[in-house]
Amino acid sequence: MSARRRRAIGLALVYHRVEATHGDPDRELLPALAVRSFSRQIKWLQRRFTLVRASELHDAAAERGARDPLPLALTFDDDLRSHSEIVLPQLVRRGAPATFFLGGTGLDEGCDAPWWELLEVAARKAPSEALKGRPLAEAAARIEAMTAKERAKEVERLAGLAGSGGTRKRLSADDIRRLSEAGMEIGFHTRGHHRLPGLDAAELTAELTAGRLGLERLTGQSLTSIAYPHGAADSRVASAAREAGYKRGFTTVGAAIDPATDPMMIPRIDPATKRRDLREQLLTVL
Repeated sequence: MSARRRRAIGLALVYHRVEATHGDPDRELLPALAVRSFSRQIKWLQRRFTLVRASELHDAAAERGARDPLPLALTFDDDLRSHSEIVLPQLVRRGAPATFFLGGTGLDEGCDAPWWELLEVAARKAPSEALKGRPLAEAAARIEAMTAKERAKEVERLAGLAGSGGTRKRLSADDIRRLSEAGMEIGFHTRGHHRLPGLDAAELTAELTAGRLGLERLTGQSLTSIAYPHGAADSRVASAAREAGYKRGFTTVGAAIDPATDPMMIPRIDPATKRRDLREQLLTVL
């Protein structure tokens, strides 16, 4: 067994969309994982790991016996209605715990669809104007790198190109309660979904707090874990999150957790689309 594998003490996975069928990577920035593949992955993971909530991951790793399976946290980002309609029944059926990182965007009637969905819709309806000659992924990277003010202007432009319809339904208050009442853990993912390292001090404080209390009241849970939007964080962001009362922060760095992992910079792995591919993917980090 390699030294790298001996040092792994836990894993966290980050899922986004789970739908009836696989999404189209040529037309979607976050292609959906087919529910059949998702179900097979959960079944396989339960046989090989101890599934825990995100907040339990470090303690489970510390308490793990030498012969016990590694602890693994299933996490889900964004406020997608499919979390409640498709993912939750699969988790309940298998008795699998999970953590949903939410921003509460579906609770605000004035909250626009996320910019990446507007970009996808606009790219289908008016590709030359939306993409300006760039591939979809490159256009998305350009928007992600913008300042919050620049992005707001771009979102307004894309919304005009996208028109009405075409974006996905968000979690309602009832959907979020359903997740919580089913025993799922709720964490925070910010309301604005801005790339946090690019914000100034005041903007960063606002992003770490706006909407958090409302979700706590709705779920009856204290939101002490945060998944950084776009998985992006640095030491300044981690420090600000700690000061805001978070005990754990999650990125999307594709790595295992080891004894030196900072609780405010916990890596997560984006699962492959097939169980066999996922097995190979996890073997590379263990």
